[in-house]
Amino acid sequence: MNILDLFRKTPNEWRKRAEDITVDPKLKNYPVFMEGGKTPWLRLVFDIEGTTNNYKAEIEIPLAPKPLKNPAELVKSEARVYCSCPAFKYYVAYALNKNKALYDHKKELGVAYTQAPVERNPEMTPHVCKHLIGVINLLSNKPLRQLMKG
Repeated sequence: MNILDLFRKTPNEWRKRAEDITVDPKLKNYPVFMEGGKTPWLRLVFDIEGTTNNYKAEIEIPLAPKPLKNPAELVKSEARVYCSCPAFKYYVAYALNKNKALYDHKKELGVAYTQAPVERNPEMTPHVCKHLIGVINLLSNKPLRQLMKG
């Protein structure tokens, strides 16, 4: 799934709640790694300051074979995502895992990695939490190279 699809499938009330968070625009790290000798992937790690707690959000994207013309093109990239917040863990992680859009954090997710949510998201719609909405908004508006300068 690409970042834009995940954004579009996120319920409006979750998107509205993203207004109260702050994404640190400086990437903490961004390792490049190869997956099975195929396309290199870039892992972007962001610190998120919320109203009650702080979290870590991660997005992995394959490196483009040619430079992107503008920041908005990045959200059309295939992606795997993760956030350390409880909403992500208990409401969407399983659906993302089933759609191959979850960045692998089995230990942190525990049973949420393999068990569907009972009350929330019974349709199993893959989407993102408000913290990842903040990251997607940042990535849509700023060239990645500016974020990587830190």
